[in-house]
Amino acid sequence: MGARLVVALAPSGVVDPDYVEFWRPWSRYFSYNLSSDARHRRLAGELRTRGLSVIDLRDSLKGVAGTYRLTDGHWTEKGTDIVAQQLSNGLVDFRKRSMASGKGL
Repeated sequence: MGARLVVALAPSGVVDPDYVEFWRPWSRYFSYNLSSDARHRRLAGELRTRGLSVIDLRDSLKGVAGTYRLTDGHWTEKGTDIVAQQLSNGLVDFRKRSMASGKGL
């Protein structure tokens, strides 16, 4: 029916250096995060190849310490602030592109 889709992808904690440092000694548990990151990157690439709009939060969080809680892998307040801003910017950009192409939302 002409609906446009934007996919937002949230990465695992491997993008946060503090998270990596904390979990690396437990390789059995940390390996799940690494495989999740590999799946994330493959999915982002495939979605883009198919022409879908992707907001990849990995790009915004990569290398920023203190964005994930060490004990459970959820975003900290800092991580949530970064993600909220990135999603907002991404949706505004998507809307501008849609309006410029005449397709609207």
